[in-house]
Parts: sequence; structure tokens; C-alpha cells
Amino acid sequence: GIFLEWEGPDTNYVMRLVPQDALWHQRGPCEITGIPHITRPPCPGPRWALGDGETCPVTCDKGYFADGQLERTNFSVTCSAGVLSDGGSRCEELLCPAPIVVNASDASCEEGPAFASGSSCTPKCLPGFRVRGYGSLMCTNGTIDGSFLCEPKGSCNLPSGPVLDGAPRLCIGDAPIIPHGGQ
Repeated sequence: GIFLEWEGPDTNYVMRLVPQDALWHQRGPCEITGIPHITRPPCPGPRWALGDGETCPVTCDKGYFADGQLERTNFSVTCSAGVLSDGGSRCEELLCPAPIVVNASDASCEEGPAFASGSSCTPKCLPGFRVRGYGSLMCTNGTIDGSFLCEPKGSCNLPSGPVLDGAPRLCIGDAPIIPHGGQ
């Protein structure tokens, strides 16, 4: 039989015995080297291409997860009629769940129940409440920088005549104003 030992970047420069069946693989019609954020080599063997009808499990690089979900680190790719299919999966940094905020919508971000690493949450409060934010609400690999509250909107009354002591509060924008001589 034929034996081949290989040392290179895909083996972290550790000498490795290449299995005999990997030596006879003809380059398939589907290259798998262009899939971002997966470990190298992408398929056991090592293999860099798939023949028609072949499937290979690929594993995401450290810090990346299949579809940005912590519990998934791999998915399969398949070659069919010269087209590589990943089933819609890809390796991404962790998604950030929309924060749970009192008086906010079920999904407290306009972007929905989760948003991608590198993107921001646009806060969404229930009617009658306004956003008070702290920070940028940017997602970085599963962690949100910043936070926000949904606080009641102030009730402001426009006076119909002279303002007297003890009159309801007036507002400019959302800031309450105590009338002159009031408490």
C-alpha cells in the first residue's frame, strides 16, 4: 500500500498520516475552500473538494457557531450537480438576544428577538412609554454593550388660563416644569 505523511498549516505543522482513501480522491466539481470561518481542512481526509452526491460535515472555527447559535458548531455541505449546498447554514459569531425590558414589546428591539454580532438594537417600548438608553446597544459575539429602560411618558397639560399655585405640571418636551410659585 501507499502511505503519505503530511505536515502543513491544516495540521498545525504536526506530521500526520493521510489515509489511503484520501489519496485516490479526484478533485470534485464542488470546491469547499471558500466557506468562511470553518476549520481547515474542511472535510475529513483531508479533503478540499466534494464529488457529485458527496456530503461532508464542516466545523466552525473557534469563536464562530453554526447560524450564530451557541449549541451548534457544525453543519453539513453537499455537492449536487456541481453546486455546493450548505442548507442555508453558515458560521457566525454569537447572536444577541433582544434584552428583556419591562414595558417593552415582546421583542424589545425593532430587529426582532435576536440580532447579529456587529449590529445594533433599536429599542422598542410599548405605547405610552419612551426609551431611556444607556450606551450603543451594539452586539459583539453574544454580548450587548449598553442597556435601556422603557419609562412612562410624562403627562403634560397646556394651561387654558393663568397658572395658579397648585396647578397641574406643565412640560416642555418631556421635562416637567413647576409653575412659578408652585410646589
